[in-house]
Amino acid sequence: MSNLLIHEEPLLVLPGLASKIGLNEAIFLQQIHYWLQRSNNVYDGYRWVYNTYEEWREQFPFWSVATLRRIVNKLEKEQLLIIGNYNKLKIDKTKWYRINYDLLNRMSSPCAQNEQSMCSDCAVDVLKMSRPLPETTTENTTEITTKEYIVEIVDYLNYVCGTKYKKDSEATAKLIKGRLKEFSVEDFKKVIDVKYAEWKGTSQAKYLRPKTLFNKTNFEGYLQQWELWKNGKTRGYNVGSYGKSADHVPEEVGRGIKPADNRGFAKTIG
Repeated sequence: MSNLLIHEEPLLVLPGLASKIGLNEAIFLQQIHYWLQRSNNVYDGYRWVYNTYEEWREQFPFWSVATLRRIVNKLEKEQLLIIGNYNKLKIDKTKWYRINYDLLNRMSSPCAQNEQSMCSDCAVDVLKMSRPLPETTTENTTEITTKEYIVEIVDYLNYVCGTKYKKDSEATAKLIKGRLKEFSVEDFKKVIDVKYAEWKGTSQAKYLRPKTLFNKTNFEGYLQQWELWKNGKTRGYNVGSYGKSADHVPEEVGRGIKPADNRGFAKTIG
């Protein structure tokens, strides 16, 4: 007997659902349901799952990206699949998904209900693929979140300062992880903003880099400088070991850049 018939977990789908919305759509919706039951991503009162099309292909290797797009577009058009965007970066277009269970319930028929009663041992959420995404655990969730923070911080630095630092640099990751134990992502943005504001267009601009901005010796001092800047205090603060003594912190510095406002990238004045 072929190994393909006995060594891979079966793909389960209710015939009633497939007859109503199409086989491919039913298979995809079933997989979304499976992961929604295990998702810790809750926004606006609903659980969500997210993946790129290439990542979905890891679970559906028998479909092309074009086929996956058609399936998602059809489910979205029929309002069975709700699409959202809760990515931390505006430039990240990864789609988030949830199922319109209200509409799905209204589509239920006695036939579908009978199929479900005959399949009580293989409930809707038991669908598994041969290569599923890893189950959510505290350990891997924390690691994934940290990586997302590193990407967000480096992207922000490159965006504000016009630099091209790599998001996968081990040295940069080590610096950021060290500060994330005590500080937030928004604190990183504040440090980037205030030092960009002070150093842009000067000989100090070369220090707009992770090694300087995110090291343990400088970071807290730079963050305190941002607080002084925000509050309009103007006297006697040392701006950091690579900077200079500031007898005056201007009310408006940075040549058009405001400090981080907890909503995204720095905003341009005017």
